[in-house]
Amino acid sequence: MCLSQLAEAFQGLARNLRARYPQFLLRSLHPLHIRIPDLDATVKLTLATGAMSPAATNAKPDAEIYSQPLHYCLTRTWGMGTLTNSARFTLLRD
Repeated sequence: MCLSQLAEAFQGLARNLRARYPQFLLRSLHPLHIRIPDLDATVKLTLATGAMSPAATNAKPDAEIYSQPLHYCLTRTWGMGTLTNSARFTLLRD
């Protein structure tokens, strides 16, 4: 899995959420900082805009997820529930 595939999957998720929820609600959500150890990258995911960008160097990650389970989470509506049950990520901050 590469960063461009993850970005495409995230943009699809954000499009689906924007179609279902009001923009003011999505704008109220803080961006998530995700550490992806196998790609040696930390990214910032912003649902309101669908943007996935490199995180600032001093950003503290909210979670750590390898690229394959992150892609699964982003491309399936039940993805996060599956990751929670299988313990395929580490929550670092609330």
